[in-house]
Amino acid sequence: MGGMIKAMLRRTAREQGGYVYILVLLFLVLGGLMIVPLLDYMGTGLETGRVYEKKTDELYAADAGIDDAIWQIKYENISSPQSPVTGYDEYDYNTEWSYDLTDEVNEEEVAVTIQNEWIPMNISPLTPSEMRDIIEGTDPEVGPRLRVNGSATASSEYRIRIDIIPEEPWDLRVHSIGIWLPSGFSYVDGSSNLESLGYSADVDPYAGGEVVIWDLGSIIFSDLPPVGSQESAIVEFEYTSETTREMVTVSWVETENLGEGIAIPFSWDDDTKVFAITSSAAGGTTIESYIYMGGRYSSLLDNAITSPGSTSTQPNTTVNGIIECPSGGFEEPEYGDWEWQDYDQDWPDTEQWRQFYLDDVAGAPDPGSSVDVKDHDYDNPLGSWYRREGDGNLEINHTGDVTTVPLGGTIYVTGDLNFAQPGTPKAYTIDLDYNTIFVEGSITFPSQRVSIKGSGCIIAIGDINFQPVMEANPGDFVFVCSLTGTVNFQPQGDFYGSIAGDVEVNLQPDSSINWTPPSGGLNLPGMGGSGTGGFGSSVTKYTWKIE
Repeated sequence: MGGMIKAMLRRTAREQGGYVYILVLLFLVLGGLMIVPLLDYMGTGLETGRVYEKKTDELYAADAGIDDAIWQIKYENISSPQSPVTGYDEYDYNTEWSYDLTDEVNEEEVAVTIQNEWIPMNISPLTPSEMRDIIEGTDPEVGPRLRVNGSATASSEYRIRIDIIPEEPWDLRVHSIGIWLPSGFSYVDGSSNLESLGYSADVDPYAGGEVVIWDLGSIIFSDLPPVGSQESAIVEFEYTSETTREMVTVSWVETENLGEGIAIPFSWDDDTKVFAITSSAAGGTTIESYIYMGGRYSSLLDNAITSPGSTSTQPNTTVNGIIECPSGGFEEPEYGDWEWQDYDQDWPDTEQWRQFYLDDVAGAPDPGSSVDVKDHDYDNPLGSWYRREGDGNLEINHTGDVTTVPLGGTIYVTGDLNFAQPGTPKAYTIDLDYNTIFVEGSITFPSQRVSIKGSGCIIAIGDINFQPVMEANPGDFVFVCSLTGTVNFQPQGDFYGSIAGDVEVNLQPDSSINWTPPSGGLNLPGMGGSGTGGFGSSVTKYTWKIE
């Protein structure tokens, strides 16, 4: 039996004929053929991963440059002595400013360029000094200027307003009016009141959005709607929206013959700024981006008084400047070189302004509920403070000798702010020094022994009772504004600047308001300033291109 089994095994082994060895050899050959390209593919994958990682690092580095440029612009560090940008001029539309980020990002050096983008497509920009004269006036006290601004009057309706400042019946002829609408907004054909006069609109894609231009030939200014007006022109039209973003536009007008010997070839809405930004990582990745910044409210400073509510005046009040308020809420001042203008602009957004000044005081100390002026001087100024603990109220008093103390930054109060009236020998003066007081509640300045000097902003969400002694001169500019309440205005002495109130501006007997050109450096949304300052407005990237 055992011999039979052995014979069968020998026969089976002889019948295999080495097939297993052949299969093994085939697998070895196939493995040899596959291993080289497989290893090469793996090597390529590793190299591709390294390339992707490097390009991703470069992309993030270049994007950091875009964000840095936005910060420089938004907070107007671009114009400060500390700015990495040298020689920036907001009225220069031909120069490209370059700088490098101080630190490497992802081990990449980053180079950034910023350029003011000129939007009016049918007009060429002039020299910076000529552009400044157009917006600010060659002589701001007498003008002339053409002020152009626009605002949405309803969810689908828009208005462009053009004002001659000061109002004079000059022989002004208008060649064209234009507006740029950002991405997501479109003009409704045939909806403009200019088309009722026979002037059709040309609409073209431009700068990431679309531009609408009405060619008017050489129409007399007073023939524009409202027909017969020598001082203002209003263009109204409808638009559609496919976005939830804020509608920020740029409007302009092309003109000639503004009086004998006066030439203003064009003007534009300077409240919206458009910037072209390029950021390049050393490895070669470049991002090009266009941003627009809107929501500025510097037009409030063009008037002596601005109120969407009403303006009331008591006997012996004097106003020198424009009073802008609704016709139903206007009382004529008894004295002064004033002129009334119907209210026609956007009122400031309270939350936007609140956030603007909160950014200023981020990390600032809380001074407590009471501050004694005698403990402060020019070496130890008042602020920057963020009064927020407890009820948030702050009282500023003085128990020392007569003194002057400056603000050293923004003072933000979440409650009420009261400047207490000291005893007779303890009078004190607050030097605003281009800083801002922002209060969520109300502000009270007493009628005696508290004085104000210098330029700056005094803003409350609530009411303002403003009765200090003014130690001012025509070179100063003080902006007093109640965002949701009333300004009760009765300072002693000459007041130079502008006041604004959402509900009412109430001028008490013997009050005097003198509008003067705004000082540069005010810490106000749209004007820049001493704190984080700047435009303090919405920032929108409307194009983003990677190379």
